Amino acid sequence: MGLVLVSTSPKASESSVMEIVQKSMVDGKPETLLQLAPIERRYAKFIAGALEIKVPIILAENHLLFINSLESTRASIAGLAEAATDPLKGMLSISVYNNAVGSSVAAITNISSFYEQNGITFEQGEAGYIFLYGL
Repeated sequence: MGLVLVSTSPKASESSVMEIVQKSMVDGKPETLLQLAPIERRYAKFIAGALEIKVPIILAENHLLFINSLESTRASIAGLAEAATDPLKGMLSISVYNNAVGSSVAAITNISSFYEQNGITFEQGEAGYIFLYGL
Protein backbone atom coordinates (compact mmCIF):
# COMPACT_ATOMS: atom_id res chain seq x y z
CA MET A 1 0.00 0.00 0.00
CA GLY A 2 2.88 2.33 0.79
CA LEU A 3 4.33 1.95 -2.69
CA VAL A 4 0.96 2.77 -4.24
CA LEU A 5 0.76 5.80 -1.96
CA VAL A 6 4.19 7.02 -3.04
CA SER A 7 3.36 6.61 -6.72
CA THR A 8 0.16 8.65 -6.41
CA SER A 9 1.19 11.29 -3.86
CA PRO A 10 1.01 14.97 -4.75
CA LYS A 11 4.03 17.21 -4.81
CA ALA A 12 4.62 19.09 -1.57
CA SER A 13 3.99 22.39 -3.37
CA GLU A 14 0.49 21.42 -4.53
CA SER A 15 -2.54 22.91 -2.84
CA SER A 16 -4.85 20.71 -0.79
CA VAL A 17 -8.50 20.13 -1.68
CA MET A 18 -9.75 22.55 0.96
CA GLU A 19 -7.18 25.20 -0.02
CA ILE A 20 -8.43 25.05 -3.60
CA VAL A 21 -12.09 25.24 -2.54
CA GLN A 22 -11.38 28.14 -0.19
CA LYS A 23 -9.39 29.99 -2.86
CA SER A 24 -12.27 29.57 -5.31
CA MET A 25 -14.70 31.01 -2.77
CA VAL A 26 -12.43 33.94 -1.94
CA ASP A 27 -11.43 34.86 -5.50
CA GLY A 28 -14.88 34.13 -6.92
CA LYS A 29 -13.37 32.25 -9.85
CA PRO A 30 -15.10 28.93 -10.55
CA GLU A 31 -12.21 27.91 -12.81
CA THR A 32 -10.04 27.59 -9.70
CA LEU A 33 -12.00 24.42 -8.97
CA LEU A 34 -10.47 22.85 -12.10
CA GLN A 35 -7.36 22.32 -9.95
CA LEU A 36 -9.32 19.54 -8.19
CA ALA A 37 -9.30 17.32 -11.31
CA PRO A 38 -5.70 16.05 -10.93
CA ILE A 39 -6.32 15.33 -7.25
CA GLU A 40 -9.42 13.31 -8.09
CA ARG A 41 -7.43 11.37 -10.72
CA ARG A 42 -4.72 10.59 -8.17
CA TYR A 43 -7.36 9.21 -5.80
CA ALA A 44 -8.76 7.04 -8.59
CA LYS A 45 -5.27 5.73 -9.34
CA PHE A 46 -4.59 5.07 -5.66
CA ILE A 47 -7.89 3.20 -5.31
CA ALA A 48 -7.13 1.07 -8.36
CA GLY A 49 -3.74 0.19 -6.93
CA ALA A 50 -5.13 -0.52 -3.46
CA LEU A 51 -7.69 -2.91 -4.95
CA GLU A 52 -4.84 -4.97 -6.44
CA ILE A 53 -3.17 -5.55 -3.08
CA LYS A 54 -3.68 -8.95 -1.49
CA VAL A 55 -4.36 -8.67 2.24
CA PRO A 56 -4.83 -11.29 4.93
CA ILE A 57 -8.48 -12.11 5.66
CA ILE A 58 -8.11 -10.68 9.16
CA LEU A 59 -7.33 -7.25 7.66
CA ALA A 60 -9.85 -7.40 4.80
CA GLU A 61 -12.56 -5.45 6.64
CA ASN A 62 -10.25 -2.53 7.41
CA HIS A 63 -8.70 -2.69 3.97
CA LEU A 64 -12.18 -2.35 2.43
CA LEU A 65 -13.08 0.41 4.90
CA PHE A 66 -9.98 2.26 3.76
CA ILE A 67 -10.73 1.76 0.07
CA ASN A 68 -14.38 2.77 0.51
CA SER A 69 -13.33 5.90 2.38
CA LEU A 70 -10.92 6.74 -0.44
CA GLU A 71 -13.75 6.33 -2.96
CA SER A 72 -15.98 8.60 -0.86
CA THR A 73 -13.17 11.13 -0.77
CA ARG A 74 -12.72 10.89 -4.54
CA ALA A 75 -16.45 11.30 -5.16
CA SER A 76 -16.63 14.27 -2.80
CA ILE A 77 -13.76 15.94 -4.65
CA ALA A 78 -15.74 15.49 -7.88
CA GLY A 79 -18.74 17.09 -6.14
CA LEU A 80 -16.62 19.98 -4.88
CA ALA A 81 -15.44 20.59 -8.43
CA GLU A 82 -19.09 21.39 -9.28
CA ALA A 83 -19.63 23.69 -6.30
CA ALA A 84 -19.71 26.83 -8.44
CA THR A 85 -22.64 25.55 -10.51
CA ASP A 86 -24.29 23.42 -7.81
CA PRO A 87 -23.69 24.99 -4.37
CA LEU A 88 -25.83 22.41 -2.58
CA LYS A 89 -23.76 19.58 -4.04
CA GLY A 90 -20.66 21.46 -2.97
CA MET A 91 -21.90 21.78 0.61
CA LEU A 92 -22.84 18.10 0.77
CA SER A 93 -19.49 17.18 -0.71
CA ILE A 94 -17.65 19.02 2.07
CA SER A 95 -19.53 16.93 4.63
CA VAL A 96 -18.83 13.69 2.74
CA TYR A 97 -15.17 14.69 2.39
CA ASN A 98 -14.77 15.29 6.12
CA ASN A 99 -16.50 12.01 7.01
CA ALA A 100 -14.42 10.08 4.48
CA VAL A 101 -11.18 11.48 5.83
CA GLY A 102 -12.26 10.41 9.31
CA SER A 103 -13.04 6.91 8.04
CA SER A 104 -9.63 6.70 6.37
CA VAL A 105 -7.91 7.63 9.60
CA ALA A 106 -9.98 5.05 11.52
CA ALA A 107 -9.05 2.28 9.06
CA ILE A 108 -5.34 3.14 9.19
CA THR A 109 -5.49 3.29 13.00
CA ASN A 110 -7.14 -0.14 13.11
CA ILE A 111 -4.55 -1.61 10.76
CA SER A 112 -1.72 -0.02 12.74
CA SER A 113 -3.17 -1.43 16.00
CA PHE A 114 -3.34 -4.90 14.47
CA TYR A 115 0.33 -4.72 13.49
CA GLU A 116 1.32 -3.44 16.92
CA GLN A 117 -0.71 -6.08 18.80
CA ASN A 118 0.86 -8.82 16.70
CA GLY A 119 4.43 -7.53 16.96
CA ILE A 120 4.64 -6.66 13.28
CA THR A 121 7.07 -3.83 12.64
CA PHE A 122 8.38 -2.11 9.56
CA GLU A 123 11.69 -0.45 8.90
CA GLN A 124 11.78 3.07 7.53
CA GLY A 125 11.50 2.89 3.75
CA GLU A 126 9.46 -0.33 3.71
CA ALA A 127 6.03 -0.16 2.11
CA GLY A 128 4.25 -0.86 5.42
CA TYR A 129 6.15 1.92 7.15
CA ILE A 130 5.36 4.37 4.36
CA PHE A 131 1.66 3.45 4.49
CA LEU A 132 1.41 3.87 8.26
CA TYR A 133 3.78 6.75 8.91
CA GLY A 134 4.50 8.43 5.58
CA LEU A 135 7.93 8.87 4.12
